[in-house]
Amino acid sequence: MPAVSESFDAIGLSEYEGRAYAALLRVPEATGPWVARSSGVPLSKIYEVMARLAEKGFALCGPDAKPRKYKAVDPSISIEAFVEARKSRLENAKTLLLARLSTKMSSEQDRSIWIVKGQYAVETLMTSLIRKASNSVVYRHSSDRNKFVRARLEEVAAKGIAVDSKPSETTANLLNVDGRELLVYASKGEVLWIRDPRYLRRGE
Repeated sequence: MPAVSESFDAIGLSEYEGRAYAALLRVPEATGPWVARSSGVPLSKIYEVMARLAEKGFALCGPDAKPRKYKAVDPSISIEAFVEARKSRLENAKTLLLARLSTKMSSEQDRSIWIVKGQYAVETLMTSLIRKASNSVVYRHSSDRNKFVRARLEEVAAKGIAVDSKPSETTANLLNVDGRELLVYASKGEVLWIRDPRYLRRGE
């Protein structure tokens, strides 16, 4: 299970913001210096951090008095609202970028071989390739234990895409999509992404 600090980072809070918010949750209200001492955030940074927390909806600011006091917003409210707003911004940004950038891609035939490293990058690419299949997906594997791949194959099979998945003792683990794109497992967490027609063969 990810640490709390990693979860704060995942939703979009900096390390200092997460630490300050966690400290502020422990008391009804607090001053900036108290939050700094309790969280380990440098005093020189604390007012900047608290201002960002207030802007993001995680803290309330008291009247402009000295010292100014702060109050944490209930996590069930602040986190839910912040994540939903972030998801909305990301979705809007994705729509805009896809509309603007997709038309700029070169239309020349891609005769290339690329190395993709890291489990997240590999799984993201596999998901993208499988979901955009228009005719067929061939999957050869040493064992059928990869639940991630199996789930993606079941998705496209339900849409009428021909899925040919079976173990093979003579062929390296590979994924062939529409006979146009091929992923070959080079090692754990690393695959070759082949788009060169000279190297594409249907897995047997």
